[in-house]
Parts: sequence; structure tokens; C-alpha cells
Amino acid sequence: MGGRVLQNGRTSLYCKKTKRETSFENCMSCTLVNAETTQKAVEKASGLFDSMGFTVALGHLNEAHKKINIEHDYDGAIREATVSLESILTGVLERMGVEPTDKTVTGLYGDVKKSLNFGDDISAPHLKQVIGSTAGAVAGLAGMRNDLSDAHGKGLITPELEESYAELALNLSATMSTFVIRRYKEAHAKKID
Repeated sequence: MGGRVLQNGRTSLYCKKTKRETSFENCMSCTLVNAETTQKAVEKASGLFDSMGFTVALGHLNEAHKKINIEHDYDGAIREATVSLESILTGVLERMGVEPTDKTVTGLYGDVKKSLNFGDDISAPHLKQVIGSTAGAVAGLAGMRNDLSDAHGKGLITPELEESYAELALNLSATMSTFVIRRYKEAHAKKID
């Protein structure tokens, strides 16, 4: 994505995929940039983050989306997506008054999972299996940030990243964050009743 300054001082965007000028709004909704499901996941998560006051996480989620769509900075997008989830986990623990035992993403997730009793209230074996797999997904996202993103030095050879991996990190972060917030809201509603 490149751009040029127009006579009115605004910047025009040039899309390298469609080979034409476009607007930021068109770019963010273009299915050539990312899947419609990704757009909807980010849109829904953004609304939820905003309504719950998770502004730091919202900023990181939007930055990850921008890094994929506008900047084509896939390692930066993975970093931002992971930081967004980390911010949600930290915020939920703060709201519950729980001191984290380990401030890594996986540690924070473990504390949230324990505090919100993920899976303790269900008997369906396949749902328990899915809930059990979420810790692995969070650990995998943290590993992607460590191995593939620009969060750490790379040495002489930088791994080549495809857009689909950055999009996976963004979707995983948005989905896990949404799940955590909804579980928090459900637990909070039970305390009020």
C-alpha cells in the first residue's frame, strides 16, 4: 500500500493488490486484504473491547489489523495481536482483584482460566476438550510472538512470514479475548444475582 498527497492535502492510498487508488475505509473492508470472517471477528471484538473499557487492548487489536492490511508488517501484527490478548487477560485479572502468578501470556491465561472456572460447569466431553485446547492455543500464540514476530531479535536470518499466519494470530487473539470477556461478564452477572 502506497500513497500520494493530493491537492487538498489528503493522502490517497494506492492498493498494490487491486492496482488502483482507494480509501482507508475501502481498504479495511476489502476481502482481498483479509477474509470477511477476520473483518467480522475484529469488528465484533473491537465493539466488545470498547463497551467494556479495554481501550489499551483495542488499540493493539486495531494496530495488528492495520499492520496486516496497510503496512504488510506481518511480524508486527503478530506482536500486536498477542499484546492485545495479554492486555485483556491483565485487565480481567485486575477487575477481579486477582494478582497474577506469572505475567507471561500463558501464565496470565492460566490465572484467568482458574479464576473464571473455565470448563468446570460443563459435562459435555467435546466442549471440555475444546476448553482444554485453549491453553495450547494461547501458548502457541505466545510462541508465534517469540519465534516469528519482531518482539525479539532475529539474528542473521529472519523467518519469512506469509499474511495468513498474521491473520491467524489476529483471529486467535480476537476470539480468545472475546471468550475471556464473555466468561468474565457471565461470572460477574452471577455475583450480582
